[in-house]
Amino acid sequence: MMKELLIFLSSCPPELRAQAASGIFNNAERYAPSQRWHIDTILHVLTTAGGDVRDETVPNLIQLITNTSELHCYTVHKLYRALLTDISQQPLVQVACWCIGEYGDLLLKGECQETEAVQVTEDDVLDALEIVLQSHMSTPTTRGFALTATMKLSTRITDNVDRIRSIVSIYGSCIDVELQQRAVEYNALFKKYDHMSFECIFWKNFHHQMAVRRKHQNALQ
Repeated sequence: MMKELLIFLSSCPPELRAQAASGIFNNAERYAPSQRWHIDTILHVLTTAGGDVRDETVPNLIQLITNTSELHCYTVHKLYRALLTDISQQPLVQVACWCIGEYGDLLLKGECQETEAVQVTEDDVLDALEIVLQSHMSTPTTRGFALTATMKLSTRITDNVDRIRSIVSIYGSCIDVELQQRAVEYNALFKKYDHMSFECIFWKNFHHQMAVRRKHQNALQ
């Protein structure tokens, strides 16, 4: 049944995609034969119809990935490849940025038992995030994810911390007030907190980001 739903999603009229995606998510949660299959199915939907999924899809997928520690390496490699291929599907890009910020060290190791590893450098990863930050397709929420991922990588890498500081500082004068505020806060964190402290406060910023997104969506309804 799931195979048929995925085929239908790829060819159905735009007005039916949201309903089809919701049905796939519900069935995947109930009948997933494995966590990897569950994650792959959601990523397939985000790749095909990311613009038609509900707002809670992103935090729900992030929670699923977080709770599946044995697949962190597999997931960050898969999402990094997806990010290089297409940045038009905003929910997918948001999850990819989050995953790179969280598990970028696994990506940079160049080793992964669950899938063919991507051979990347620190500059490659930062380049991918900068493309998201600079793209006209990126929403303010997506840029927030990319900026947070960039900041988080300062705790994961060793040779490009100055580049990260430079990227973050640029957005301290961004015309988008929310992104500007986040950049100013992150610049302050660079000065005030060590790596452990930043890890502890990250989730506060993430939940704030989700709250702002929900408020914006409610205002549009």
